[in-house]
Amino acid sequence: MKTLASDTIQMLTFHMIPEQLCCMLLGIGETTIGIFLITNVLRRWTVIVALVHMAFTFTPIFLMPEVFFA
Repeated sequence: MKTLASDTIQMLTFHMIPEQLCCMLLGIGETTIGIFLITNVLRRWTVIVALVHMAFTFTPIFLMPEVFFA
């Protein structure tokens, strides 16, 4: 299962995390951020983590421009 998300995570972690685990961890992380935002738990830290996550969402544009602009 090759996706842009798993390719980016593997590139950022220098291929130390298996591809299947990348997608699972991404899903768990995004779900956790969502649950924390909905329940208003640790609001400040959750917003900071969400903003960092959003910043990393745009890293493929810079790391793999051939995929984005092909």
